[in-house]
Amino acid sequence: MEIISLGILLKDREYAEALARAIAASERYFLPMVLDRDQLHNFDEKEKVIIITDYNDLEMENAVYICSFMLPRTIVNAAAEKCSSIYGIRPHGFSLPRLSDEKYAKLIAVTSTAGGVGITSTADALAAEFTVYYDKSVCRMSLSAFPEGNSYSARELRRLLFMLCNSEEADIGEYFEKDAGGVYRACTGNGINPLLAAEGEEIYKLTAAVAEQGGFDVIIFDIPPEALKKAEKIIIASESVIAVEREHTLAARGERLQSYLELLLGKDAEKRVIRFVNFASAEYAGDFAAAEYDSESFCKDGVKIDGEFGLAVKNIAHSLIFC
Repeated sequence: MEIISLGILLKDREYAEALARAIAASERYFLPMVLDRDQLHNFDEKEKVIIITDYNDLEMENAVYICSFMLPRTIVNAAAEKCSSIYGIRPHGFSLPRLSDEKYAKLIAVTSTAGGVGITSTADALAAEFTVYYDKSVCRMSLSAFPEGNSYSARELRRLLFMLCNSEEADIGEYFEKDAGGVYRACTGNGINPLLAAEGEEIYKLTAAVAEQGGFDVIIFDIPPEALKKAEKIIIASESVIAVEREHTLAARGERLQSYLELLLGKDAEKRVIRFVNFASAEYAGDFAAAEYDSESFCKDGVKIDGEFGLAVKNIAHSLIFC
């Protein structure tokens, strides 16, 4: 496949640079370049050019214009179909209100680009930490196929999802049951998690309703790598994102995950993403309570956390509450 020039012309240059890094890290057939408007005439007229832009007044007959929020796979499709003009604006309206608005729960996403690195273990340990040590009412939600809490209930998550999408009234708290550790979990019913059959917009609508009406202090949402695309609005809406990696995946996938989150969050990524390099085995998740908080070992270069699993979880929780 030929290398395709990919011009990126956005009103937010920091976002354009983050997008260029993300594409360069994940797509071998594109040559991304961050442009200024006065650089457009430098392209050869015979060259196939794709322009990612949020301007709607550009005039280049040989270019394919696409929405600035579309991912590389869509870029390929747009080029193949020889679209003449597809405009779109980067969606800013997905964010839930932050913790400063006390009627909303604090939303935390835990994710990675690799499975088996401790996404669920980290989310569960954080939920226990908030419940036991900070006396918070915590809700655990998941996009895993078979999340903990799968049991039959007359008030299953699929019914709540249907009611919300059809603007029906529902007592949201009744669709979550408290487990032995005091954490509230959705009643997902027998079989596969019903959220996997829902669209991203429906999942976001459900999460926003739970955050506002569920009566919880914190919502911790674990997102496996296969569900990242579906959960993009959840990640954008989260006050904090825990990016989990293991030592053996860090070199190959760590920077790709960071670039992807920068693509979604833009300039907020540095403040909202905590990179958790989980060197400990996931089976130590139950030992977190024995670890003492050590402020000196929390951050490395401002974003990375490493070391023993339990201590790291306590440090993350402390940061999310007080920092």
